[in-house]
Amino acid sequence: MREHSGPGVQIKAAGGVRTLDDLLLVRSFGATRVGATAIVAIMEEAKARGITDTPTEITLKSVVHLQSGY
Repeated sequence: MREHSGPGVQIKAAGGVRTLDDLLLVRSFGATRVGATAIVAIMEEAKARGITDTPTEITLKSVVHLQSGY
């Protein structure tokens, strides 16, 4: 979708984004917005992993359920 959209078009990922790693994965695919009911848990996980406003290098955990089911 990102490849076929103009640079000013935002892409929203929704459905299946339940963890921080899910969120990071869809961001790596080009999503600029995310709709997630688990946002509080995602933000708490990010804080626990040391992710802040300062750019941080992270390693994705396994996200097999997204790769095979969506």
